[in-house]
Amino acid sequence: MYVRVGINCSYQGLLNTTKLRWRSDFPSQLNHTPITKVSHLPSGLRVASGVSSGDIATVGIWFNVGSAREDDTNSGINNFLHKLILKGGSRDNLDSDIESLGATLTGYSDRETTSFYGQINKNDTKHFVKILAEALQSNKLRNEDIETIRERIINIHRSNRDRWDAEILSDHAHASAYQGTAHASAVIGEPDVTKQVNSDNLLNWKNQFYSQNNIVLVGTGAVKHEELESLASAFNNLPKTVIKPFDRVGYVGSEIRIRDDTKHICKLTYAWEAVGRSDPNYWPFLLLQAFVGQWKKDSISGPFSSSRWAENASQYNLVSTYHSTYKAYNATGLFQIYAECEPGNQLDDTTYYMFNEFQKLATYITPEELFRAKNHLKRKFLSELANPKNLAEWLGETVQASYRAISPAEVFQRIDELTAEDVQKVLADFFTDVDPVLIAHGPIEDFPDYNIVRGWTSWHRW
Repeated sequence: MYVRVGINCSYQGLLNTTKLRWRSDFPSQLNHTPITKVSHLPSGLRVASGVSSGDIATVGIWFNVGSAREDDTNSGINNFLHKLILKGGSRDNLDSDIESLGATLTGYSDRETTSFYGQINKNDTKHFVKILAEALQSNKLRNEDIETIRERIINIHRSNRDRWDAEILSDHAHASAYQGTAHASAVIGEPDVTKQVNSDNLLNWKNQFYSQNNIVLVGTGAVKHEELESLASAFNNLPKTVIKPFDRVGYVGSEIRIRDDTKHICKLTYAWEAVGRSDPNYWPFLLLQAFVGQWKKDSISGPFSSSRWAENASQYNLVSTYHSTYKAYNATGLFQIYAECEPGNQLDDTTYYMFNEFQKLATYITPEELFRAKNHLKRKFLSELANPKNLAEWLGETVQASYRAISPAEVFQRIDELTAEDVQKVLADFFTDVDPVLIAHGPIEDFPDYNIVRGWTSWHRW
């Protein structure tokens, strides 16, 4: 039996015209998930909220800008400006005023998104938004703070030289997959460019991309959507520059091998082209990530994981750890598996099993496997979106990508509607007979030739 639920129910969509359909036996735990809503103001600024009970609110700004807007002349400038604003380089007494509220101010910058947000008492929302607006709209950048941030970033560059973890290999995967595009560059930028950054560069970048048309004001937890709409006027001094949407990014199947026989562990990243957040295949890709899962040799699950990848990793002692990630951008995406294993035959076996499992999954998915993967994905969403900070990040990024947000109820509906055929279509289109990206570091003499691995994307179909 199906029922139609209108916008006034507790599962309302973010657009005021949205109506959702779901089963009458919809999970009762969704009664306690936040009510989500989005508004598009005349200024171009968007307001998104996820309202729930309590006394703590998470409020912040999400900009649709990141390192993918940069070029060789200003590589890393967005990350530089982000760190500078968080440090208080654009507003006097930022730290002390935030602390006086008993609040925190944090955020992140990546290839397409930049955010500034904090957690505060619900009664201090207005004051916090005012402080944040002053920091983001100020054109006063102190030279001493610029030098402090410059030294901090240069130190990060130095430490990254000997750092070979999942994050660094992911940067290499982006550099390999998106050759010749701004998505190839690391968010931190290049050291030589960092040394040349000055206040004029930073202000030009800020005035170009920190605009009302390019931001989402997000509030979750103990917030009121109407109050957020009224507080949005605090950002009226931001310019109204129209920002060009991100274009489709070209993908190149390729590899980077960095052999270092002084290491004892091989670190590998396998990557494939994926889709952006607004693409219909976004949800099958998320479900595919649930199928792949993650595993550690010393994990309590041992050989009893439901993932085929984890079962093989345990049974054949292939890796000490692996995990899958799916990074969805506005107009593209990258699906990655990071793994660590010992040198020798394990390099060949690990790579074979990683690729062969995709081919087997493209041929058969049991109802039990589909059920478990869906439940895993639902649990992941509920556990993450129960945290107001995570919900704020979810709303900020989804509204930036698709101009609407998706409520927890709609998340469940979309997952329930996925079929084995949806996942297998993604596998056929993006993982079968394609050029993957391979990144390998360490004692990798026995890492298989690229052409052999390329063949494993279409051979041995079960």
